[in-house]
Amino acid sequence: MLLNLTELSNQPIHLQIARQVLERIVRGDLVPGEVLPSAGTLAKSHRLSTGTVGRAFRELEGLGVIDSASQEGGTVYKIAPPMPAERIADLFRSWVPVSSTGIDRLERFEDGRYRRLEGELKKAGQIQRALLPRRLPFHSELQLAGFCHPSLIVGGDFFDVLPLGSNRLALVVADACGKGIPAALLVAQIQAILKIEALRGSSIGEMMELLNRYLHEFSSSENFVTLFYAQFDLAGGRLRYVNAGHNPAVVCRAEGGAELLGATGFPLGMFARAGHTVESIVMDEGDSLMVYSDGLTEARNPQGEEFGLKRLRQALADNRAKPAGEVVESIGARLESFHQAGWWQDDRTLLVMKRPRLDGCVEARDNLSRRQAPALPTKSLSQGDLLKSA
Repeated sequence: MLLNLTELSNQPIHLQIARQVLERIVRGDLVPGEVLPSAGTLAKSHRLSTGTVGRAFRELEGLGVIDSASQEGGTVYKIAPPMPAERIADLFRSWVPVSSTGIDRLERFEDGRYRRLEGELKKAGQIQRALLPRRLPFHSELQLAGFCHPSLIVGGDFFDVLPLGSNRLALVVADACGKGIPAALLVAQIQAILKIEALRGSSIGEMMELLNRYLHEFSSSENFVTLFYAQFDLAGGRLRYVNAGHNPAVVCRAEGGAELLGATGFPLGMFARAGHTVESIVMDEGDSLMVYSDGLTEARNPQGEEFGLKRLRQALADNRAKPAGEVVESIGARLESFHQAGWWQDDRTLLVMKRPRLDGCVEARDNLSRRQAPALPTKSLSQGDLLKSA
């Protein structure tokens, strides 16, 4: 690394070294993680004392621009991870004499880096959306619909619906603590493990024990996940479920009234032993199940008031006679109308499952005409955020 050093400058030699290293970082000539020449090597090539170069490196380390590590043979310096653009700009303006052209170059560099990062995040968001179900299990006696909207480009919510052989399916809604990339990585792992274990035929208890142990061993206690997981038997209408510290699911009865399916154990990963209890209920024709994340109930209007579980339950009750797809659309519209703001504070996920009535209505005749189809095939769905089964 050649430097342009002169004793005619008003700056001491060690500050000239520091300034020129910083300029190369801004230009992109030196990238995060790149190892700098040793103080001895740089001193020898420029006929300087090792102490002068070492002083320059210590100056840069104090600014957070480079990191040091002690290794066999001496101290190694390397370029530190990127710092915020405002911090770099402050460094330039405070102690590095730089022209307006240099500032312009800095701003263009930071703009380019931001655009690259934004592009990578958008690709990550596309990958995450691809992990959501593009197809929902279809059955003449069952309706499914849902959406998942991250507050950022990527998020920590997900939902899924999995066929489990003849006349059985599994459904899940999960919410990782936090938002953005860390939460997205966490739920991607959970989704993969859950899908593999469900298709292997593991019991609900076995799956929860495995997921809890995995999260507790490989994540900190702050990186927990709340989750509602259920298996539904279409033949008898029985829903077996666990609620790992998640928001209470709501069962809306066709004849009026509702039941809350509250927590049956702690969030996954919070403790070494969570002890999730498997509960069950029976869903009759006309009943609906609504599972959601706290991004719905905690959404706030401009006055700071939360949407709340009461409004969410009322929205479900008001649409109890409608198909699942229309229920989801109506709830989404009410939430948007209440929120009245462009930015959402949290990810929002909603999944509705309904057993339609089959007693003489037009819907029943249409469904009955398809009863010869194999149990729980999949039906292609649109690529939009709202997913519906027939």
